[in-house]
Amino acid sequence: MLMDNRILELRKSKNLTLAQLAEKTGSTAQQIGRLEKGERRLTTDWMEKIASALDILPEDLMTPNHGERVMIPEIAMQVGQDTDKSTTQPRASVAENKNILTEWALPKQLLANQVGTDSTVRIIQVMGDSMQPEFNPGDRVMVNTADRTPSPPGVFVLWDGFGLIIKRCEMVPHSTPPRVILSSANTNYKTYEMDVSELDIQGRIVGKWQWT
Repeated sequence: MLMDNRILELRKSKNLTLAQLAEKTGSTAQQIGRLEKGERRLTTDWMEKIASALDILPEDLMTPNHGERVMIPEIAMQVGQDTDKSTTQPRASVAENKNILTEWALPKQLLANQVGTDSTVRIIQVMGDSMQPEFNPGDRVMVNTADRTPSPPGVFVLWDGFGLIIKRCEMVPHSTPPRVILSSANTNYKTYEMDVSELDIQGRIVGKWQWT
């Protein structure tokens, strides 16, 4: 999926070559070229670096239709809450849940740049304290249900047989069979390993909303 942007237009308006912009951003001409062509995701980090180098606002890098918005469903599921561990529960699916509490209007192009699509994104509420202070009770997290592979490492929503939980997941290098390290931000919770085949990963957390 191509990520439309105005990097090429704005770079030329500043009379900069690819190499010069790359130097200003601590990158390479090849990387900047891929960003200009929309072949690489224009993340918020890239936007800030390039905007600073061009002396413009990050939003100026977006195409004229950057104001278009899409509706992302917040579903009636809570993740990380205390659950009864004495008996297993019916499996819950973030991607398939149709019980929508509300919908959030978010910039379409921002989602395209960060996630690649909006159709697989869901918002759910955090409960419990296993990921504090990174994720606190009441926070809303944005979950990309299409991204279920912990490489690169990240924070994921998982089903553990009793409920939905949040864990930081990282592949164990050169493990056979493939294994994953699962850890919490809260040091009161233990770090442990599991085989990838035993995990029910529901999606990668790609953003959050929290009250300050």
